[in-house]
Amino acid sequence: KYDAEYKSKLNDLIDWYDAEYHKAETEFKKAEKNVIANYNSNKTMTAKEFTAQILSVRNTVESQKDKLLEDKLTGIDDLKAEFDDNIKKLQSSVQNIGIKIVWDSELSNYQVIKE
Repeated sequence: KYDAEYKSKLNDLIDWYDAEYHKAETEFKKAEKNVIANYNSNKTMTAKEFTAQILSVRNTVESQKDKLLEDKLTGIDDLKAEFDDNIKKLQSSVQNIGIKIVWDSELSNYQVIKE
């Protein structure tokens, strides 16, 4: 139960952050196109001002994307810690009845075995 729940939550978390990252990419492209269009239609904007605006857009979006990646990693770590805590609680609740919960590295999941 815990394993399936963990995998489901992990997939949901990754999907959500991937979608947010994609939104940031889309916003970046849109903002950059707006700056370019503004530069092309505004004959008073200098190349230096154009460059500054493009760099500002890029820095803002890169900062947003970096924050999303950091939050994604933190979310994954927090979810893993919650999962590990749940497994430890389960292990302690069944240790007196001759059941042991162990990690199976070949299957990459926990297995329940009789002691």
